[in-house]
Amino acid sequence: IVCLLSSMLALIIVLNIFVSKKLEIGYFTTFSMMKNVFVVSASTGSPIATMPTYMKALEDMKFNKEKIELFVPLSIALYRFGNVFYFGFVAALTAQIFAIPLGFYEYLNIALLVFFAGFAAVSSGIVNIGMLSMILAPVGVPSSLAITLFAAIDPIIDPLRTMFTMYINLFCASVSIT
Repeated sequence: IVCLLSSMLALIIVLNIFVSKKLEIGYFTTFSMMKNVFVVSASTGSPIATMPTYMKALEDMKFNKEKIELFVPLSIALYRFGNVFYFGFVAALTAQIFAIPLGFYEYLNIALLVFFAGFAAVSSGIVNIGMLSMILAPVGVPSSLAITLFAAIDPIIDPLRTMFTMYINLFCASVSIT
């Protein structure tokens, strides 16, 4: 759990460098402008519920309002980056727990399945834990223990996973609609 959460936080910190340079605002100013987005996303665990707060933050960052109204609903509905990252991490960790050797093709298979499962996930949260069996079964990893284990710890991970998703969406927005 600590590795997963710290890697998500590290990615947020690194991506903030690129976002602040692209938007030409201060490093900590970006975090300050995203403060309400972080609070709402962590408390609701839903990128969809965070959308109005996120759109307001983008307007405060001087993004074009028409582009925001087009880009944000599509990006939040389609791109579930937190789920993709989480599923990939869980798949690799579960294979290590069961000491199942994975070669290049197994990792490639996991990467493709994680990509599709992550973007097919309906939202963040415990509802998506069942998708782990879709990822783990083709490479021979028993998914029942993984689903039970991660269903128990998902409430701890979910708030940061949603914040991570929102920050990746901010990074994508800063690259594509500035």
